[in-house]
Amino acid sequence: MFRHRPLMELQTQSIRVLRAGFISIDCGLAPGEDYTDRTNRRNIRYTSDERYVNTGEARGVASSFATNSRLGQRYKQLRSFPDGTRNCYTLTPVERGKKYLVRADFLYGNYDGLDRPPAFDLYLGVNLWRRVSIVDPEPPPFWTEIVTVAPSNSLSVCLVRTGLGVPFVSVIELRPLPDELYPLANATQSLVLSEIRTNFGTNRTGSPGSRYPDDPYDRLWTAPDDNPVGWINVTTGSDVANTGTATNFRPPMIVMQTAVTTAAVSSSLEWSTAPSGLDGEIHMFLHFAELTPLAANETREMEVYLDGRRRNEGFRPGYLASGQVAVAADQPGSLVRHNLSIRATSRSTLPPILNALEVYALSRHLALPTDSRDVDAIMGMKQAYAIERNWRGDPCSPQALIWDGLNCTGDNITSPRITSLNLASSGLSGQVPTSVVNLTSLQILDLSQNNLTGVIPEFLAELTSLHTLNLAGNQFSGLVPKLLYERSQNGSLSLSIEGNPDLCYSIDSCQRRRRRKQFYIPIIIAISTTVMVLLAIWIFSWVFKRRRQQSRPVADAMETPSEEGGSIHLLKQKDQESQQFTYREIEEITSHFEKEIGKGGFGPVFYGRLKDRTQVAVKMLAKLSSQGCLLRSNNEDVTLLISVTSQVLTLMRVHHRNLVSLLGYCDEKNNLALVYEYMAEGCLVDHLRGKARESTGGLTWEMRLQIALEAAIGLEYLHYGCKPPIVHRDVKTANILLNQNLEAKIADFGLSRAFTNDNHSHISTNNVAGTLGYLDPEYQRTFRLNEKSDVFSFGVVLLELITGKPPIIRENENAVHIVHWVRSWIERGDIDSIVDPSFEGEYDQNSIWRVLEVALSCTHLTSNKRATMNHVVVQLKECTAYISAKSTYGHSTQDDHILSFQVEFDVVASPAAR
Repeated sequence: MFRHRPLMELQTQSIRVLRAGFISIDCGLAPGEDYTDRTNRRNIRYTSDERYVNTGEARGVASSFATNSRLGQRYKQLRSFPDGTRNCYTLTPVERGKKYLVRADFLYGNYDGLDRPPAFDLYLGVNLWRRVSIVDPEPPPFWTEIVTVAPSNSLSVCLVRTGLGVPFVSVIELRPLPDELYPLANATQSLVLSEIRTNFGTNRTGSPGSRYPDDPYDRLWTAPDDNPVGWINVTTGSDVANTGTATNFRPPMIVMQTAVTTAAVSSSLEWSTAPSGLDGEIHMFLHFAELTPLAANETREMEVYLDGRRRNEGFRPGYLASGQVAVAADQPGSLVRHNLSIRATSRSTLPPILNALEVYALSRHLALPTDSRDVDAIMGMKQAYAIERNWRGDPCSPQALIWDGLNCTGDNITSPRITSLNLASSGLSGQVPTSVVNLTSLQILDLSQNNLTGVIPEFLAELTSLHTLNLAGNQFSGLVPKLLYERSQNGSLSLSIEGNPDLCYSIDSCQRRRRRKQFYIPIIIAISTTVMVLLAIWIFSWVFKRRRQQSRPVADAMETPSEEGGSIHLLKQKDQESQQFTYREIEEITSHFEKEIGKGGFGPVFYGRLKDRTQVAVKMLAKLSSQGCLLRSNNEDVTLLISVTSQVLTLMRVHHRNLVSLLGYCDEKNNLALVYEYMAEGCLVDHLRGKARESTGGLTWEMRLQIALEAAIGLEYLHYGCKPPIVHRDVKTANILLNQNLEAKIADFGLSRAFTNDNHSHISTNNVAGTLGYLDPEYQRTFRLNEKSDVFSFGVVLLELITGKPPIIRENENAVHIVHWVRSWIERGDIDSIVDPSFEGEYDQNSIWRVLEVALSCTHLTSNKRATMNHVVVQLKECTAYISAKSTYGHSTQDDHILSFQVEFDVVASPAAR
């Protein structure tokens, strides 16, 4: 043993150095916890994943697995990712250009109680590592390794949904490798281990396998289950050295001290492998060493055959010295079974021998990561504004997972660059971060309709590629930077800054604006106070007068109304576009209320025509008596007044193509009416479940998708285009109206509420208002209203569009909410039972899944986990563009799996459903 001590000491020193660079993550371990795995002398420290990932949920395997004595500590918990398409671990520190082995382990252990293991994609950075398809929830875990070169000072391990369940991970490990190891792995390609590394010469019942510290690089070497008939184990207790080409692989000594051979020279060693889930070129590394000294008349020489073709001229292993033969398969792909045969040559007097085998698939880096300057810049913005969206992993790559709001350009030679950044109406506040200046290829920057403050930074002028800058609708103050102003004047930059009341082009214009403010502010305050006092007095007088009228005969209550109205009259001067009608004119417009076309919350709606033949809808805010007069009960007076005033105030403020326009009103004593533009195709609910569906056969999926987008744009305008924002509070299919071209507009603002200022968080209400089935459960519980209450209601609308069913579904005398009903079918992987049968199979499955994802992201029980309306609009626009391209060209201009990758809810879908 003495002669081997220097070798052993050298290996021990090498192990200590290498272990310092190990990263060992027990995914799902409680924050702050760590432990040392002492199994088989490993002494490796495992830590929580808190510093490597900020998404997902820590879960534990089912109790029946947790008590399994075969299960190591690191497999008793895991991290699951029910939200988001792509979730990533960032492994750091690593050194750019250095070689690493990365391993990920997955033990399902029925942690979610579904007893249905998922399938998903695993990425290393921006390139696909492999498909993870868990077959057995039992130990041992599924694991995979990759040998790669770090492109930067960190490595990202990303789990990507494919619609076949929720991704999860149990363990992630990173091990540094010498640069000369595995020469095939370089900056442009990696090696993915297929199945296992095989250590021949011992069987699995006698050996649990070898890894660190036996292998200083912590590679896993596993013994075969059993030797085939005729194979003989060979072992030695002597050291086996790595010399020559062996330094490119460095198999551990304990592995090279065992081998298999055959009894007869004429017998060959046959081995078969099928690298499932891997599509790259297959490369096999065979490790040989002679373990017994040969006599002078003995020769061992071998040839390697792969898939029936000889791959070498003859190889003679050295005594107690590792040697390698590398062979590559002719046919790449996961469906090909490769047959390996090692045969003695005609010159050999001894049978073939084999110590170990490694099989890899070559993974070429077809996608390039985003330019590091752009990554640093956009990550700075993400941190500054706490942006969620789908901003995980690489911003621009792969193309299918590009971040919302970004456009990128690049080719197969250079890294993608961010050329467009759209964060309009994203609820941003604060100042523009300095990191933006590093986006040197940026051509379009849209930060409009947010709450950004401070001065417009001068460094924006340094973005020489920028040709469009939209800063409208913020709270910027001070002067526009001189260089930006000059570029806007010479036409090299389109600059939008309207809607920033304290922003000026010059010092003189700022001074003039300040003087005007000082002059007008006292006047505005005085006028506002007067209007509020008058309105309060009028409400008191009006209610008092109505109560006095209660004792009069009905005939007295039907006097000819005066020309001066009440509540709305006070508002009349605020909007010159809205016309005030007399009650007599309302009768003429409606031909004495001849055609009733619907019922609103407080009364019927009649069809009418103005003098210029414009079609209108007239909403009467009460029931008609036989004499044609409007009668209201006393306890409804104030409610009606508030509703009318709310609708008029709202519609006087807002003008948008996807909101129903108010054309006029009538306010004469007993007669209250609102005159709207006429929507010829009525309300959406009739097309889903009412008479319109019976007569037309219903709307196609493409029509419904377009209607959803238009309604979403209308809501987005209320939430982000209005200052302060407006919450509709009664979003439902009955309040989405369609014109003759089936264009959708949101109607009925009787319950809408506006925030009192721009720095809003919620509105407190004294009671819950809305429609059963659409009501936000958090609002019902807390009486605190915000835009996410509308988002929940809109999510229900999306589910109605997909299913054709009402918000409350009655089955077998039981009532179930549509959200729970949809989730129950998705858990079974049955999309066909969800989709409206009237489609008769004529729908695009990818876009259905995408809209399902959007709908379920809108209907989280907690409001802060719901999507925003801008996010909803972005997703629906992508869906409509995808459908449009597919119908035009017969396929999408993007890969179909771009949409299928976006399914983001906590369910498992069967392959048949996909």
